[in-house]
Amino acid sequence: MGKLIGLIYITVSIMLAATFTRDFVELFLNFIFPYVPLTILVLLTLATSACIIRIGLVGIGRLAELLVPLLVGAIIIGVILSIDNVNYIPAITLQQSWSALLTDALAHVPYLGLVMAWLFLYPFIPQQSQTPKTMYVSLLIVGLALILVSSIIVAVYGPFIPPHLNYQFYSTIRLIEIGSFLRGVEILFLMGWTSTSIMAITLFYFIAVVSVHQWLGFKLHDERPLIIPLGIICAAGAIFGFDCYEHLRSFYSLENFGRLALPIEFGLPLFLLLVSYFKERFTPVDSLHAHTPAKDS
Repeated sequence: MGKLIGLIYITVSIMLAATFTRDFVELFLNFIFPYVPLTILVLLTLATSACIIRIGLVGIGRLAELLVPLLVGAIIIGVILSIDNVNYIPAITLQQSWSALLTDALAHVPYLGLVMAWLFLYPFIPQQSQTPKTMYVSLLIVGLALILVSSIIVAVYGPFIPPHLNYQFYSTIRLIEIGSFLRGVEILFLMGWTSTSIMAITLFYFIAVVSVHQWLGFKLHDERPLIIPLGIICAAGAIFGFDCYEHLRSFYSLENFGRLALPIEFGLPLFLLLVSYFKERFTPVDSLHAHTPAKDS
């Protein structure tokens, strides 16, 4: 059963690395490099992630320390400079029932569940670190950022935003003009988006590599031989998995991705927690004391 659950998580990690890669590449195809082949951009993106993975988890962490503040700063600047383009002031009126609002909110739960990636990193982190506290603060910051971004999009485009409008916040920032002549502020957001998207791709790519290494039971501690084969699989999924951006967006809906993500993000961890609880509760005390640090390691 453990092998089966491990295979499920490996499959999901590869799928997320592939879909995040395609989502990231679509931004460049839509706004910046429309004539560059999709395959070239996908290969360049995954090659960048592969170079970071060769360094290990430390490389991902150091990259985050440098680049996450860049994205947060870009969001704050974008929201402030977009105030001049506000055409609609959202009214604080409840025109939907609570059940309808909760249903809309539920659509974003699968994204919140991606914090499960932290569980894969926890064994590599010193137990006395401030990681849990940092994770909770990060979730709070992300939630506030989502509220600001969503509010400014509605304030600029109105409450009935065309669903086919891709990358709505990026489109909002492209409308910014400073002094009626200076444009191109979107490059700040693009830099932040690029950096953090690379981290998201690299994170799940790294989880897939480490998980496959453990799942196959390799005795060598070097996971680097798996980087290229898994990178090829992720590239194939990013290139051939979706015909267009609209299909990618529909995949991330609650009806599709949600049905897959919710059981894996919440159901399986809860099941494993219950297994661990009952295993400790009904295991004889003598067998528990039979373990030693040397044997456990």
